[in-house]
Order: sequence, then C-alpha cells, then structure tokens
Amino acid sequence: MKKFTGLLLITVLAMLFLTACGGKLEVDESTVYVQKKGKVIGASVEAFNKDYYNAQELEEYVNRRVEDYNKGHDDKSVEVDTFAVEEGVAKLYIRYESYEDYADFNEVVLFAGTVPQAMA
Repeated sequence: MKKFTGLLLITVLAMLFLTACGGKLEVDESTVYVQKKGKVIGASVEAFNKDYYNAQELEEYVNRRVEDYNKGHDDKSVEVDTFAVEEGVAKLYIRYESYEDYADFNEVVLFAGTVPQAMA
C-alpha cells in the first residue's frame, strides 16, 4: 500500500509540473523563450524609475516599431503581448512568429536548434 501511495504521489507531482509549463511566462529579468513550434517570446524587464520616463510614450514607440516591422513581413510576425509599468519596473512581452523574426526585429543573432546543428 505504501508503494502505491508513493507512486500515486509521484505521478500527481509529475502531472502538476508538466501542466504548469503551459502557463503564462512571468519573469524578473529580460529573457528569450523559444517554444517548441519555433515561436519566440521576448520579455524585456527594465528599471523605469526616472521622473522624465513616460510609459505612454514608450508604449507608443514599441507599437510603432512593431507596426513598421509587420508592414514588411506577415501581419502578425511580431505582436506586443503585454506592456506594464509597476513599482518602477517596466515589463514588455513580445511574441515573435519565428526566431528569424526575433533576430530581425531586435537586430541580433539568435540560433534556435539542436546541439549538433549548432556545432555544424
């Protein structure tokens, strides 16, 4: 009976851990998350604690950049997921249709693949 209870507990915990991965990405520092289907979530977390900072201006700037990028690509290649400023910290989550879109939009190099592909 103890083995069955232990096995049941392990199974329940494993299910909780596996299903928790499907939740919303919540981070405390800037992060790039590459999903299984090749889509990318970019999270930018920055201090926003100066008197001259303006959240509305920043949000408008980001939305303009996304709109300009999408004009030359698919309409939904890049989408702003959320933007919020709370307690002196700005958090911006952007969804990219592919790692190529992430690299092009941010003007950086990003590789998404396996270790053998990276070594080649």
